[in-house]
Amino acid sequence: MEAAIWAAAFLWLGAIDSPVDAILYSLDSMATRGASGLTLKGPWRMMGALEAVDGMLLFGISTAFIFALLQAFLVDALAPVPGIIANASVR
Repeated sequence: MEAAIWAAAFLWLGAIDSPVDAILYSLDSMATRGASGLTLKGPWRMMGALEAVDGMLLFGISTAFIFALLQAFLVDALAPVPGIIANASVR
């Protein structure tokens, strides 16, 4: 979703000419891979670096969110089972 927003911004600004190239560049930058071979036009190159930083932050936030959801789900799902959560620290 966020990659599509970045791609739309690149198209609107004229930094990339093709919608397909814009989404490819955007996904590649967000993953900080940089191997697509595409570059932004001169004055917009710094936006590519900013998108890479944004992509790294987004991956971190997404990982934390998924971990929090799994943790909440597993605590609720395993709590009623005797001996799994309640007695885990007792040997």
